[in-house]
Amino acid sequence: MIGIIADDLSGAAEMAGLTFRYGLDSVICLHPDSGNLENEVIILDTDSRSLTKKEATMIMEKAGNELFKKKPDWIYKKVDSVFRGNIAIELETLSRVIRHKRTLLIPANPSLGRTIRSGDYYIHNRLLDKTDFAADPELAEVTSSVVKLLNPAHADEAVSLKSGDSIAEGKIVIGDACSTDDLVGWAEKIEDDVLPAGGSDFLAAILKKKGFHPTAKTISSEIKWPLPSLLVSGTASLSGRNRIDEAERNGIPVCRMPKELIQPNCDCDEFIVNWQKEVSTNLQKRNLVIATVGLPRTNDLRAPSRIVDHLFALTKRLFEKQKIGHLWIEGGATASRIIRGHGWDFLKAVHEWDRGVVSLTTGKKNTPILTIKPGSYPWPRDIWEGQEIIIS
Repeated sequence: MIGIIADDLSGAAEMAGLTFRYGLDSVICLHPDSGNLENEVIILDTDSRSLTKKEATMIMEKAGNELFKKKPDWIYKKVDSVFRGNIAIELETLSRVIRHKRTLLIPANPSLGRTIRSGDYYIHNRLLDKTDFAADPELAEVTSSVVKLLNPAHADEAVSLKSGDSIAEGKIVIGDACSTDDLVGWAEKIEDDVLPAGGSDFLAAILKKKGFHPTAKTISSEIKWPLPSLLVSGTASLSGRNRIDEAERNGIPVCRMPKELIQPNCDCDEFIVNWQKEVSTNLQKRNLVIATVGLPRTNDLRAPSRIVDHLFALTKRLFEKQKIGHLWIEGGATASRIIRGHGWDFLKAVHEWDRGVVSLTTGKKNTPILTIKPGSYPWPRDIWEGQEIIIS
């Protein structure tokens, strides 16, 4: 068994899709206790990216101990590719719990143009602090230095090394990686006392090194066309909004959140009911309807939390009124709130449409197929083509 720990649901889903692609039976657990699961890959989503360091440490201890008890062949720690979250403290805690002396962190994803060169992070050959990520409030520091981005508790706890260097004990080693060959070189250095951590490209290199290969898979029989489908989008990214506008121009109904719901003290029930009725009416005519926020950005720091709560409330009311066969969710925070809100604790990967776009089942009766993706990733074209069917 392979154990993987991710700090958010979209990252966990990306790992499930990747391991599914390599022919492995993968399941995501949304709490540290994975029960009696016997899948080939068990992925724990700690949902700890936005927690305090103390909270993240406690959850990582639970998750690490849970996996360690199952005696996995090896454990991988999935981290955000641009160092958001409590990466340093989580790696330190996990390596201690599973008794590994060395930690190798390769967050670069060369296949996406995200590379590390001489200790600096680049996106499509631009230094990270010269890109839009410089404005991201989740970054520890506006810098391109990978050691500073990691933000360890003590400056000497992390070190940046060039490809081919030895992995030192007692430190988090962040390796340069500009190509697939670099990733393969680092994968070959992993021994029993090394905790590997990073993104999807590094995990793929490790899987190949261990003898796994991608397998050609057809769409699961559980995903039948057409299904009454709802796409819920909570992303605030410009690219996400542009994709929804394009879908609307192509005739897919788009139901935007009532503007009153953005207010902190509104009476929500009436507006949620009206929103639900609008979605339901459109689902009687089309197999695919989009529910989205569609409101301008606000400086209210609590607005994002309210928005995902409203999106969950919408889905809860819809499921009480009618059958939804397929629920597509755009945005990691939105997916986490909706899936956790419905109590779907175990998610089995059944299809990978594209990188990070993964379909999952809950194992419970009368629940929809779930397909989730990060807000910054595009939807594959064949998803739209399969669902654009008018009900006559």
